[in-house]
Amino acid sequence: MTVWRLMEPLSRNELRVLRGLTSRPVRRRRGVFLLEGIRALRTALEVDADVRLIAVTDDVLNHPVFPDVQALAEERNIPIKLAAPEIVMELSDTTTSPGILASVAWQPVREAQPQMICEIVLASGARRLLCLDAVSDPGNVGSLLRAADAFGMDGVLLGTGSVESTNPKVVRSAVGSLFNLPIVAEEVSLAPVLQQLQEQSWQVLRAEARGGMALPSVIPEAKWVLLLGSEAHGVSDELGATGEAVHIEMRGAAGSLNVAMAGGILLHGLTEDRKPAV
Repeated sequence: MTVWRLMEPLSRNELRVLRGLTSRPVRRRRGVFLLEGIRALRTALEVDADVRLIAVTDDVLNHPVFPDVQALAEERNIPIKLAAPEIVMELSDTTTSPGILASVAWQPVREAQPQMICEIVLASGARRLLCLDAVSDPGNVGSLLRAADAFGMDGVLLGTGSVESTNPKVVRSAVGSLFNLPIVAEEVSLAPVLQQLQEQSWQVLRAEARGGMALPSVIPEAKWVLLLGSEAHGVSDELGATGEAVHIEMRGAAGSLNVAMAGGILLHGLTEDRKPAV
């Protein structure tokens, strides 16, 4: 007997719950969102994220990663339900659905006062943070969350005007990295937070297209923040004089880089195994 015949079909009530998660207000109220893609789901299961329900099409059962997903889900008693391709496509945020999605209970620190954000950061023992000032493109934010995870950042603060971390495109681009970052906060008023961190001996490095220090000559202090602005406008006027400007020295004709690419290069350069300044 094949695996899919052992699976129960997605019930009407389960489908209703999953449909609700396509709405931003519902996601915020419930603290649950939809996670698409088999590798992102495996990451979530490996770090013991609170996965509630998995829905798959029968095509996915032949995917080489599916046995890992199934074994991890069975260990945690997470139901896997079979769904028709058109149902999964309806729930998907992509034009070509990966054929597998899950509901996951997870939410960032949200709408917290600056003092609370600082207390969370200091209590966690964090030493490296990425701050995004009004970065509204979901693909860029997801890629930056993934880069923050890849380069060992201790947290990401999404400033006012940045897209929500559980936006479907953000989740998809992050490929599971949301669950690996110790701190993710959104709707953060960055100016007072950065001021308070500076008062606690944190160095703020403000990414600019030009001016200030250039990689690879920048050697960060023991505790530091990389501040990135939007691709179109850069860092806001309110934060334009915050910290020290840093830039990427470019030799070609391109005038600028995509904010996610620039952020990845800066994070790589700043986290190289070099002795920090004393």
